[in-house]
Amino acid sequence: MRIRTIRAARAGDLGEFIKIISEPYYGIAYEEAAAEGRLNIIMYLYHLTGGVCWSSRRPIELAAERGYLDVVQFLYHAGDDGRAAIYAAAKRGNKDVVKLLVLLGVSMITPSNLIYDMSFNCEDVSYLVEIAPDPGVLDDALKRAREFGDPELIDDLRRAAI
Repeated sequence: MRIRTIRAARAGDLGEFIKIISEPYYGIAYEEAAAEGRLNIIMYLYHLTGGVCWSSRRPIELAAERGYLDVVQFLYHAGDDGRAAIYAAAKRGNKDVVKLLVLLGVSMITPSNLIYDMSFNCEDVSYLVEIAPDPGVLDDALKRAREFGDPELIDDLRRAAI
């Protein structure tokens, strides 16, 4: 039953999913659907359970790191604070998800860490200037880049700060 649930959630096959879903598999179903961007399954589970659950990773993190904006937005409005998701998106370079979460009001607990992490995967580091809440954030990210000895990132961050 678990394998059938996972397959239906991944495929987004709502008809099959409705036939086989049972309570012990809600968490894994949320995770699989979020990881594949299956908003229809996420919405069904939410209406079925009245909340969001997971077994190992938060569904919003999985959707954020894979760039599924619609799923991220739904899960945020369903009650997730989005802080873990913003870091998951940053580490994968999904700047559209980061921008969405910033616009939704998600606070960046340690913005310099976010910018440092995100800069590894963004082609355009200057985008990071747009989301930085204060000018000192890029300086902090630059300091971290120096600590880790990443000359290319140091150059990119310097150019972005100009």
